[in-house]
Amino acid sequence: MNARYALSVLPGIALALAPPPAPHELSFSPAPGTSLVKRIVRESDVALDVLEIRIAGKDLSDTVATTDVGVRTTSTVEVTDRYEDVREERVDRLRRSFDRLETSTRLSLASAALPELEDIETRGSSALQGRAVVCTREAEDWKIEWADGQPASSELLSGLHAELDFAGLLPPGQVQVGDAWQVEPRHLRAVFAPGGDLLIRPELDDGSPPPKAPPSLEQMLGELTGRVEATLDVVEMRGGERIATVLLDVDLQSEKDLRDVADRFLPELPEAVRFDVDSLDSRLSFQGPGRLVWSLERGHLLELELSGKIDVSIRQVAQLRSGGVQQELDQTLSLTGEHKVKVVFEN
Repeated sequence: MNARYALSVLPGIALALAPPPAPHELSFSPAPGTSLVKRIVRESDVALDVLEIRIAGKDLSDTVATTDVGVRTTSTVEVTDRYEDVREERVDRLRRSFDRLETSTRLSLASAALPELEDIETRGSSALQGRAVVCTREAEDWKIEWADGQPASSELLSGLHAELDFAGLLPPGQVQVGDAWQVEPRHLRAVFAPGGDLLIRPELDDGSPPPKAPPSLEQMLGELTGRVEATLDVVEMRGGERIATVLLDVDLQSEKDLRDVADRFLPELPEAVRFDVDSLDSRLSFQGPGRLVWSLERGHLLELELSGKIDVSIRQVAQLRSGGVQQELDQTLSLTGEHKVKVVFEN
């Protein structure tokens, strides 16, 4: 073996004999007493894609004035979570203050037949803003109560969810860069409905709720199904700590029975006409990439971004009764567009 050949193969031999890269453990392990400000901003820009109306089996969709409908919504949720009891990589008790809960919506309407149509802007707020709750784990469930004995209606708490850590996106064990794992779709619920139904409702300029305000995304979201794949992309040092970046590939669906909010969809009808709802269902789908940034030293999320295509459809079947005549109304409305979510956790 001559010297040149030896020099050419030595690097390969050294690489083959080198130990494999050390695996990384991404865990949810904040220190007790840690306080995190969690800011979740959701932006959606959708447009009317389908509007179908059938009465007594006859398609009347073409008789409806052709109107372009666009809806742009920005929702901001900011809470402060203080982890009061942390055991074995899970939080058993936390105090959550609702610092900022608001939404803004712009409804754009355009029609050649109705040139007088104008854009409608609404803003929304929540009765929870400025209040605080204590979340205590009981077995696999959570008990949520008002903090410091604050007097308020317990009805405000009925739709809240304690889970807002995104720990369910982490791998089940140690992983190396390039490794992939599957995530249960339910762990993405906090992306679309952070903290549950936070009662952010639209208001008119005088602060009163608009008539028949449509249900929020949180109210239309049912059980999530589909596929979520996560891949460890890189682990690097930043500011003296190890930071992991995980790439997400998301394809989700959801269905929900909305008959409990059917009054939001009642049309304006003469008093002599009776309107009975048989079914009212929503369907949601989302496809898109995401990116999660996690601190290995601090044991919690730093950032999460998700963006992609969203489709929301609502189908209503009802009976119209008037003067002894009964007819079935079957109508479907579908909106399609883009949905973005950005989550930031700060100490």
